[in-house]
Amino acid sequence: MNPKSGYKQPEIRKAIADTVKRLGISGARFREYSKTGYRRILTRFLYAFVRCPDRQKGIPDGEPRVAFAWTGLRPDLDMIHSVSERDCGFDSLLRELFRKFAPESSPVYLITGAGWVYFGFLDETVAVLGNLTTDPEEFYLVTTDFKKLAVYCADGELLQIFRTGPSDGPEGC
Repeated sequence: MNPKSGYKQPEIRKAIADTVKRLGISGARFREYSKTGYRRILTRFLYAFVRCPDRQKGIPDGEPRVAFAWTGLRPDLDMIHSVSERDCGFDSLLRELFRKFAPESSPVYLITGAGWVYFGFLDETVAVLGNLTTDPEEFYLVTTDFKKLAVYCADGELLQIFRTGPSDGPEGC
């Protein structure tokens, strides 16, 4: 990660590392993604789910920007689930990930709004998110085939799950 890029928030990275250690989660089940491979995951995330005005030019040589990506999601994504934190609470939002996103044993990428990338299994990833000592502000969970996306934004107190392909519309909690 480029510390001079100005958007990396080390407190979320430290909070995740501390939570993983406190919960005793094995690196085989949840870990920060490779320092040499994270950019490829961010680029795939942006191409799969975010409207990019410069799509043909690709991602510039600098760090791919993830912060506020939820404001520019592609319009052709199908929202398959939406849950308000105000109605259900944060713990219920996390339970919805188990019910609607993927099986517990599924590998996923966790991408923070600050651009940190993690790889792990859904059950450990949700355990980490549910035990953080700091507000995650925004995060994105992506299936490893880049077909499903879960977006959480603290500003809107909302979790939404999208997929590429047709749906019957969103469901609430």
